[in-house]
Parts: sequence; structure tokens; C-alpha cells
Amino acid sequence: MTTSRGAFKGYLVTMILVLGSGCSEQQTSSAGLDRLDTAPRALVAAQPLKGGSSVVKLVARWPKRTPGEVAQRMKSLGTSLLAGRGALDNVGLQAASLKFRPDAEFWAFDNGNVDGRSRLHFTYHVKSDDLRVEDVGLLEQISPGEIDEATARSLMKEAVGRLVAAGLVRAEDYDPTGASLAWRRIGEGRKDENVVDKILEYRFSLLRQINGVPFANAGIRVGVHRTGTVSSLRVGGAEILSVRQGGLETPTDARGGVVTRVVARADIALRFGQEFPNAKIWTQGLMYAMRDDVEEDVIEPKEHFLFTRVSESPDGTKVFAPGERVSYSTTEVGAPPTVHNRTVSAPVRAPDVR
Repeated sequence: MTTSRGAFKGYLVTMILVLGSGCSEQQTSSAGLDRLDTAPRALVAAQPLKGGSSVVKLVARWPKRTPGEVAQRMKSLGTSLLAGRGALDNVGLQAASLKFRPDAEFWAFDNGNVDGRSRLHFTYHVKSDDLRVEDVGLLEQISPGEIDEATARSLMKEAVGRLVAAGLVRAEDYDPTGASLAWRRIGEGRKDENVVDKILEYRFSLLRQINGVPFANAGIRVGVHRTGTVSSLRVGGAEILSVRQGGLETPTDARGGVVTRVVARADIALRFGQEFPNAKIWTQGLMYAMRDDVEEDVIEPKEHFLFTRVSESPDGTKVFAPGERVSYSTTEVGAPPTVHNRTVSAPVRAPDVR
């Protein structure tokens, strides 16, 4: 598997993914922050844009890490996953780090641990600083018991705390209570029986927050196995050149600053309807997002739409085109919309249209 930007380089769209051997992932959420249902929902709470209000403009960029930094982050991520139930093979980790090339697109390696059961698989998407680890040994186990969502959420929050303690993320950037939920499922049963669909892994995803507004290009994911053991972790994405002052995130780069919101949400919605007729909106809301294929970008909250164009076949059946993303400035009247062409895996899923 290769990718040019990694899975955080964008925030929409993910189709229900077939993960091999009868295993699939589905997504839902009780938080409603960064997910899709079969019914439209606001990506963030509906906020009318009033003239005279202000938003913060900041600079975002993709990190450039040395092999040593990557190796240390991998060690911290693996240790956070294991949470004391084993230890990484540091010799193997060091050997793998020597093979790391900063100009590569993608890097992966396996690492065992001393408990003899866990087998950790690391992947790193270089350009988007997207680092993942999963316990493939644990994920091969289909136990008869299954924890409930509340228990899984509690374990997820503990895992986020370990990521903070390890220095991989900052607590103020993520709110575990707003995590969206996906299920990685697997079908089990003999050929002569009905296949039973079981939850293999609860997957909780969080987008980085900037003054309460989600940032599309950075986030974390925590997977909790049906047995109640953390089975996968993912961190990474773009970094923001900012500092917190008085509880607010403010720019440290001179290109940032405070700008005035002048375009009402209703006016943006009207414009979208005129420019994209016959469109089904799946999510709409304020979001920070970088443009596609840039290494560094000046970003501000824009009104983002995930939508699909709808047509009708000769037999009267509605046909839904692939999902599209577009965002509109709230600070410049008549500014051209930003079209986001990249459709990548993310903490939301596309509508389940049948």
C-alpha cells in the first residue's frame, strides 16, 4: 500500500472499507462532530456567521522528521499501545529505523514483544506524518465475549491519556468526549450456517481542535479490541504554528492573524445551491483545512460541504455520484470556493446508499 499524502490529508470521504477475510469497517457516532449517517448532519454545531465577529487565521505545515525522531515516536506509540502488557523489541526497532528514508512515501515494519502473543505492525506515511501501529496478533483473536461501547470509550480515554503522557499529542488539542465511533467487524460461522457479524474492534477517531473548530488534516485514532485491550493507535498530520494565550490558540507566524467574518452561513448555503444544483448535502459546517498538494498553507475556518450529485436513471432510480468536497470563505465575499479533490480514509464514512 502506498499513498502520497496519507490518511489525514483531508477529512472526507471514506466508503465502508473491506478489510479482508470477511472483515469490514462501519462507522457511526453519538458525538456528531466528524461523522456521516444515512441522514445529513452538521459537521459542527450550526453557527450563524454574524458580521463583525472574528476568526483566527493560522499557518499549517507538514512536519519533516529525522529518522531518529520517527524511531522515538514509534517506540512511544508502541509502548502506549502495549500499556505494560509487554515490551517492544528495541533491537528490531533500531534496525528498522536505520532503513528509514525521509524521501520515501511509505514505510512499514513488524515488531514483536516479550509476551509472545502480540505482533505489532507499524506503518508511517512520511509526507503526512501519519504514524500507525496495530497488534495484528490480537486482531486475529475472535473471543466469545465482547465489551460494550461505554467500556470501550472509557478505555479509549485512558489510551488518549497515555498518548499525552508520551508527548505524542497535547491534551488541549483533543477532546475524547467528542470522538466519533467506527466498528471494525468480522463475519464468523461455518459454510452451512448463517454468518454471525461480530464487532472485532471499536475505532474511535478525533480531529485536532483549533479554538473549538475541527482541523481536517490532523487527528488520532484509538482501536479497542472486543476483549477490552487497546489494539491499534494512530497519530499524526499537519502541525499548526501557534501558541495558546488566555485559552485561545493564536498565530506565531506573521502570516496569521485575526480576520473578520462577513459572509452569513445562509448566504453561503444559497450560493452552494446555485453552484451545485441537484446535490445531496451529507455534512456542512465550519472547519480548518489545508488545500490539496501544498506543503504549507495559511488556513482559516471555512464553511465546508461534503455532498454528492444526484441524478435519475431511466427506470426512475436515484443515482448518487462519488462524494465531493468544497469550502467557502466566510471572510471574503465572492471568493472562489476551494475544491478538495483528495478522497482518503478518514474518521467519517460516506453515506450508506443502497
